[in-house]
Amino acid sequence: MEHPAAFTTAKSPYFERQVNRDSHSNLAGFPAGSNIKDRFSVQPPRDWRTLKTEQWLEVNCPEPTPDQGWKIHVSATLGNAERILDAVSELCFGERVSFKCVPTRSQLFQRNAKYAPREASGKFITIYPPDNPSFVSLLNCLDQRVGGYEGPYILSDVRWGAGPVYFRYGGFSPMWTQDDRGQTVPAIRAPSGELVPDVRGASFTVPDFAEIPRAIAPLVRERLNPTDDGLSLGLRPYSPSSALHFSNGGGVYLAVDEATGQRVVLKEGRKHAGLDSSLRDALTRVMHEYSMLKALASVERVVNPREVIHLGEHVFLAEDYLDGPTLDKWVAMNYPYYPGASLEAYSESALSILHDMEQA
Repeated sequence: MEHPAAFTTAKSPYFERQVNRDSHSNLAGFPAGSNIKDRFSVQPPRDWRTLKTEQWLEVNCPEPTPDQGWKIHVSATLGNAERILDAVSELCFGERVSFKCVPTRSQLFQRNAKYAPREASGKFITIYPPDNPSFVSLLNCLDQRVGGYEGPYILSDVRWGAGPVYFRYGGFSPMWTQDDRGQTVPAIRAPSGELVPDVRGASFTVPDFAEIPRAIAPLVRERLNPTDDGLSLGLRPYSPSSALHFSNGGGVYLAVDEATGQRVVLKEGRKHAGLDSSLRDALTRVMHEYSMLKALASVERVVNPREVIHLGEHVFLAEDYLDGPTLDKWVAMNYPYYPGASLEAYSESALSILHDMEQA
């Protein structure tokens, strides 16, 4: 399972209904009367350069930036993103450190939506420290300035403090190489000068040649080689055995109740992640599902909810596992237009299922 702790460029029709890109408008999830602009803005010093791309607003200081190193990510919610950007950009201007940010709230929503790529989820601001001492200093300064804010957990990084500040090792400048499958992927340079893949998945990795500053070494070691599986301990008596589904809102896991031997399903809800069209996060939806299942407990055909487990900033809904194919799989297996299939038999079975649903 992932440590408890994606991105498209297409406009989201759901979010566009909440934000008018060309003017001020009220945004769902904010207090009534709030005037919220979609596009973020920064005011860099005169000698700095800005570059707007489809995915980022890049803000570059005149001093050179290394090609790779320890980078810092800052996450944010739709509600606090502007305040976090103001605080972080002010620090970066003062320290003469280049950074980039997601340019609009629409795109920040897309990054944190339910089926956004998990490896990019939560990453609102990326900071490029010029060296390791500056990296450590910036971590401490950022924690002081924005450590009290909330944001989505960044799965690919290590968290610094209890706020929205994270870090990982990776490339700063665009460099490319081919992976084992012959695909062109982002790269970093090994001490030999060879370009190797810059692994950017949904879990934390660090190249074996990276110098690890002393200040972060314990956090890196614990993340790479956890001495205590707090996740499994926190889920007892349920022991996860396999993953049934992953989304940016969390995983769905098949587990065993160690006390009874029965199979159960664990549905994870990540806070501030997996946003839906109403801007609800996955944690809110899981809690809503639990309350609805409890309200329908007297209905024979409704699955039995066992309990909700709060684990850090995540929740896990434990419910009974029902064996058998899902409705979409049943439709695929009984497709009535295969050679030799019977439309009459399909119709009879489908109507029987509908009757059961109506009875429920």
